[in-house]
Formats: sequence, structure tokens, C-alpha cells
Amino acid sequence: MQIEKKRVAWQIAYEIMVRSIEPLSLTQLHPCSGQYNGLTIINKANNEPFAMINLNGDSIKLGDDSLLDPYVDMFKADKVKLFRSIARSGEITLNDQPVRRAAALEFLLEIIDLDIEIDSAWLDSSYESRLRIDANKFPTYPLNDKEDRLAHLPWWILSCSNIPIAMCNIESGELILQSTKKFNLNDIGEQHKAISYIQNLIDWQKTILQTKHELDKHSEWRARYEGYADEITGNIDIIKSIRRRFREWEPLKFYINVTNAKKAKSTVWLDIRFLGQKIGDLKCTAKEIKISTDNCESTNKRDFGCDISLSSVDWDSTKAREFRRYFRDLLRNGFTQNKGNEEHRIESLILSELSRKNDKILRNMAPVTINNVRFPMPTPLKASDHSTVTYAKQYGGGIDVFARAGTGGVNTTLCIMELKDENKPSEPPKDAIKQALVYTTFIRKLLLSQSGDKWWKLFGFNGAVPDKLVLNAVCVMPSNSNNDLTFKDQELNIGDDDIAKLQYIYFTEKENRVVDVIKSF
Repeated sequence: MQIEKKRVAWQIAYEIMVRSIEPLSLTQLHPCSGQYNGLTIINKANNEPFAMINLNGDSIKLGDDSLLDPYVDMFKADKVKLFRSIARSGEITLNDQPVRRAAALEFLLEIIDLDIEIDSAWLDSSYESRLRIDANKFPTYPLNDKEDRLAHLPWWILSCSNIPIAMCNIESGELILQSTKKFNLNDIGEQHKAISYIQNLIDWQKTILQTKHELDKHSEWRARYEGYADEITGNIDIIKSIRRRFREWEPLKFYINVTNAKKAKSTVWLDIRFLGQKIGDLKCTAKEIKISTDNCESTNKRDFGCDISLSSVDWDSTKAREFRRYFRDLLRNGFTQNKGNEEHRIESLILSELSRKNDKILRNMAPVTINNVRFPMPTPLKASDHSTVTYAKQYGGGIDVFARAGTGGVNTTLCIMELKDENKPSEPPKDAIKQALVYTTFIRKLLLSQSGDKWWKLFGFNGAVPDKLVLNAVCVMPSNSNNDLTFKDQELNIGDDDIAKLQYIYFTEKENRVVDVIKSF
């Protein structure tokens, strides 16, 4: 009922504004503070309000102090009678058809059902009159240093769960986002784009709020991740010393997960992967390095045609060299698609590009590793279905690609990348961004937790976690005609002054190598 009341209230205000022969303005008044929140229509000729539509109640208060109640029922039963009463009280003339266009109000009517808050930028109540705090702090609001009330009246704040996402001028038709992106709502095409854009912003912001709720409700992750950080930090030296003892043979790659990093007291276990898929285990101690395929033989045969079986043989043995050579030759002979696990192939493709020292397409970017060993960063959340966020304890999903971007020092930020092996309308980039935001919100919570400084160091930074966090939520997809560039430079609030910057990387590959990208940063 509350959404319906809000919709009817704005519909009434819209019809009065567009049908009135006399020029009017629309604001919001709060007599008796929050007890009466009213959409208020003012006659510009005398600057006097003549109709106040109560958004907290059922009445319309007219200039002669009479009430129209309940206005929702009256609007449905007899609109002509309702508008005649309002016009008579306000001494205005309402034409049967619109005499002017109010593009911004059309826009607001389109998004009113999106569970969005719409508030006048100017707070006007019995107790105080001033520019709202949200408007004053809005980074792209052009008038926050003006004290003239009339200058602020056309401006309205659009918020989702008390987080401002845009400001709208209902007279000029200008819509401004936090990112400085602007839309001219008087242009039908731009208005449609703005509606779609606001829908996405609300959807993304709700994903952030839902993720924060899950993490606050299930606090067990805090102690668990503090334990992870302590144990991994304690094992860094042994991992580093052992890793220096042998080389990584292309195209095979080494990975270390949290479980193995935690238990690396004297023995370091590494996954060996080809095109992102595990093909064996490496057991490393100060005395020996052994390779085994015990748990991978069936998939090695199925997906790669490899029937070489290794059971704890020396990494430098003839049998191990034969195994490495098989996968090297497989790639050289044109095998570039892992149909059994294509998304993992893409993950490895991007990690390889980020790890390059020379001839690099994704410049000023590097993966987060543990002593140059690829590290799949876990989370306690599942977001594989972009429509929901699920808390899953130690069984949560991992970040597809976790990286740093920047030129060093304070100019370097973390990137949380969600990868897709296809770029198609049924799974658009905006959905991948939504999944990236789940993990971005977790990383922010992790860095602000008691173990935050330890993780910050493990992620490759020096010093303490910054007072203001800037994290990049990135979708990474093959480049084609479905590329979505509209969210470039968009920022979302993820708590206090911390922000998530929405980014994209659309890549083109050839022979299992990234050869071109369209990217936002």
C-alpha cells in the first residue's frame, strides 16, 4: 500500500504540474518535522503552497486548510472531481490535456516502483530549513555552496536504502550521478538510458547491502580468516625458500590454496594446472620435490588425452619431463580450448597476461600471489547465481582473478574480477558486475576486520589499510557486440567513505594469448 500511495501522490503532482496554465513549482515540506512529509505544489506567481500531499498519511491539505481524504481512493474513483477541488483551492486553471512537458517527472514516475527514495534537496520543516546533508555532500551537486533556497528547490535526491545515487533537477531535466555522468531527461533516448542505468544502480546497491547483511549476520568468518592470515604469514618464509628451488615450466602453472598455505610448515603442496585445470600435485620439502597425478588421471585422459601416470616421482625425473613435454606439445599443436572447464582456461589466460613482464597488454596490473605462486582468494559467500547472495562458511566461492592495478604506492588499488567465458545477452556484463560486487564487499569487510592489516600485507601492500578504500569491481569477458561500456567511471558506496569502482575488461585472444582489450582503466 505504501508504494501505491507514493505512486499515486507523484501521479497527482505530475498531472497538476503539466496541466496547469499557471507556472508551478514542486517541493517537499515537513511541518511538524517527520510527522507530515508532503509533496507540495507552489504557485510561482505568489510563491505560496496550495496543495500538500501527505506521503505518510492519506490526506491532501489544501490552501484553505481543508483536507481531501483518502486521496488514493478519490484518485481512483473520480479524478475529475479531485483535481477540480485542488484547482479551486489553489486558484489555478487545469487544462484537460498537458500544456507543458515535465520530462524529469515522467522519469520519476517510471522509477517510482524501484523501491527508491525521492527527497527534495532542500529540507523545509517547522524546526529548520537548510540544504540536506546528503545533497551538501553529493560530489557532483553544482549548487552545494549556495544559500538561496529557491536555487535548490528544483533539485531532488534519489537514494537506495539511504545511500544517495543521483540528483535530479525537475525543471531543467538534468540527472547527475555520483560519478559525474549526466543525462538530459528531455531527450527520450537519454531518458530511457537513464531509467535502465538507475535500475542497475539500485540492483547493484542492493547487492552490496545484502552482502553486508550476510557478513554481519554470520560473524564466524572473522576469526576464521584471522586464523588464515596468521598461519599463512607464519609460513611465508618456507613457501618462499622452497619456491626458489625449482622453475615453472610453461605452459604448466603452480597454484597454492588457503588450505595448503596454512599447513606449509615444512612441506608445501602446490596444484599443477594446465589451461586452468588441475592435472597433478607437487609435494615440496627441503629435501625433495615430488609430482603425483593420483587424483587427476581420469580427467587428464578425458580432457587432454594424457594417460601418463605419476605417483610421487621426482620433478626432475625422466617420467616427469615426459609429462611436462606432453602438455607443452599439446599447446604447440594448437590445443587452446579446455571444453571441460572453459572458464578456468579464461582465468589462467588472464592471470598469464597479468603476470607478463614484457609485451604486456594489461599494463600496470599484476595478480595477487603468495611468493609468485597463484593464489585463489576464497570468500565465505556464493554468488554464482547473480540473483542471490548466499553465506556458505568455508564452502564459499573464490574470486576468479584477484589483482593489483596502478603505478605503485597510494596509486595502486585492488581489483576483484568476475570472469565469464561468454559475452551474451542472457548473461550480460551488468550481472557479472553484480557478482564482482559481492566479493568486493567481502574484501572491504575483511580489510576493516581485526586481521585487515595482515591481509593487506599478504595482498602485496606496505603499511596500514588506507582510511578510504577504493576497490575495483571488474567484469572480464570476451569482446563482441554485447560489450557494455555504460558503467565506466561509475562508483558505488560500500560503506562510510569506501567506494567500489565499476570496471570492465573485454578481451580478444589468439592462440591462447590476449592480443587486444577494451578496458575502463
